[in-house]
Amino acid sequence: FEAMVEAMVDAVLLVDAEGLIARCNAAVEPLFGYPPAELLGRPIGLLLPALQGEAPRRELLDSLARPDQPHEARHCEMAAHARYR
Repeated sequence: FEAMVEAMVDAVLLVDAEGLIARCNAAVEPLFGYPPAELLGRPIGLLLPALQGEAPRRELLDSLARPDQPHEARHCEMAAHARYR
């Protein structure tokens, strides 16, 4: 799994139930301006301001986990924040 995530050219962010970044690959750095090691354990709201705070994070996680929705319907789009160097 680790090798597959690292080999991907697209940025991959895995977030835990508390909304903290649990894993990410090297492709996040050119996109967001943060090296992967600096993002681990940080809140996803750092990169996705719409998810700052417990309520928005919980709402998104709950909607993505709804088993009554088809897989294709369980996604969202939002603006991201990149750190400028």
